[in-house]
Amino acid sequence: MGNGKEGNDRWHYHGLVADLKRSPLKWEKLPPTNWAVRAHATEVFSGKLYVAGGIDANGTSNTVNVLDLKTRQWSIGPEYPGQGRTKSFGMALCVWNGQLIANSYSSKVRRLTPSGDGWELIPAYLQERRFFHRMVPADNHLLFVAGANFEKHLSDIEQYTPSLKPNGSRWPGFRGDGTSISQSKDLPLKWSDKANILWRNELPGYGQSSPVVWDGKIFTTSTLGKNCEKVIVHCTSLVDGKELWSKSFDSSLPAERSRMISQAAPSPVVDSSGLYVFFESGDLLSMNHNGQIRWHRDLGETYGKLRTHHGLGSSLFQSTNYLGLLLDHPDPSYLLCLDKQTGKTLWANRRDKRVSWATPALVNNALLISSNGLLEEIDFDTGKRRWFVDELTGNTVASATVADDLVITGSSAKGNCLAVRRGGSGNVAESHVVWKATEATSSFGSPLVYDGYVYFVSRAGVLNCVDLKSGEQKWDQRLGASCWASPIAAEGRIYFFDKAGGTIVLAAGGRKEPLAKNTLAIEGVLYSAVALDKKFVLRTGTELICISKKYLENQ
Repeated sequence: MGNGKEGNDRWHYHGLVADLKRSPLKWEKLPPTNWAVRAHATEVFSGKLYVAGGIDANGTSNTVNVLDLKTRQWSIGPEYPGQGRTKSFGMALCVWNGQLIANSYSSKVRRLTPSGDGWELIPAYLQERRFFHRMVPADNHLLFVAGANFEKHLSDIEQYTPSLKPNGSRWPGFRGDGTSISQSKDLPLKWSDKANILWRNELPGYGQSSPVVWDGKIFTTSTLGKNCEKVIVHCTSLVDGKELWSKSFDSSLPAERSRMISQAAPSPVVDSSGLYVFFESGDLLSMNHNGQIRWHRDLGETYGKLRTHHGLGSSLFQSTNYLGLLLDHPDPSYLLCLDKQTGKTLWANRRDKRVSWATPALVNNALLISSNGLLEEIDFDTGKRRWFVDELTGNTVASATVADDLVITGSSAKGNCLAVRRGGSGNVAESHVVWKATEATSSFGSPLVYDGYVYFVSRAGVLNCVDLKSGEQKWDQRLGASCWASPIAAEGRIYFFDKAGGTIVLAAGGRKEPLAKNTLAIEGVLYSAVALDKKFVLRTGTELICISKKYLENQ
């Protein structure tokens, strides 16, 4: 204690480092500093050593010092916002899923921003404040271990598991969480080619999937080559649109490229521990956020080659520990549940032959599937069917949308967009169908349920607004074009992104009069849109476009 010395001599002005791969172990001094601190936290992240918080000769501190391990130079990093008299005394740091996580004596947990110039909150909240604790990564969980408070030592462990619901910094899968409803704040209302475009960048290859986003990283998939010989996973920075990494792999089942065949149409999913991608070639991969492969499967080897006239479009869906995938095509058709950590199949249901691009909607352990003639609910834990409605027509692309105890189907055929009350067993077509829309159809984008109304967009670009309870049509209006992207609802507004780059914005509550009409010049088709705080990310076959409210104030 105190190095056996008095006063300022009790403080060390250097740290020690040892290479654990060397034997015998040898400790060496780090570059000297002009400061001294103890009861601090240290962690190595992105080639730098962070020394945060603690106490120095002047008292408790929020200072963060940073050593560049390549140049061996010290600098001052962003101050940590520790509160109260303890500030950041006895704080903890750890690297978890490619992020530097920090926690001082506070219920709030923060991470270093992607730009490295500040600390932002993550949606973790401790029940008991603590210092001199440890944060331990455990796959998809973050553990807060032991420590102390002002009254006692602590021996418990708190666990944080990130939600798979979309929020202002995350869009984890197709339609976010399968509803297309976002909790993002301060979204743009107006934009054009010359206003409110933060960045727009080309993507390698061509793809039709939706981007997924996790804490500043945008993940997209594409195919490359005349016969889609390569499949590509690409990571883009949300901050500036720059490429963070790009990986390409040989396709397990090349197919001649055509506008009539899907091209990287299945959307990936992402969680705190990794990214999961699927291609119509049968390639299913798990990667970490930095692009390193954790496992890879060719589903064609297990379940037969996935050949269809128009390819596959059904996207992955996820729970905390499992992946799901619907493979409805001429033969073989399957519904799969797989382990995220290993990629191993937990259960597989063989299905009747049918062609569909729909993606199941997962609500707790209930899986709602609208697919080419059939609506059904499956227990995702066991794979067993709970109930079904059959003899539907035209429900081959639009996915089911769940609204409390109702599930809404979209169909390209009139009279087949319907609401079914969940529950019962067996065929519930006679007992649980609440209403059938008389005029509305839904061809590409999926139905949106928001604030008491259901919105359907037809192949011709006709938008229908239907009362959720009664199914009565309130109004219709023609958009600029059909919508391949599913609409998005947030903050009392609804955004309809048409395939030609136009967007119409409506107020919620069944209102028809547009709040704004926006146009972007694009090549090809606008396939998808993602909502984040103050931003939309749009995806065409070859381009990512980031629209930001940041520039609205300058108009």
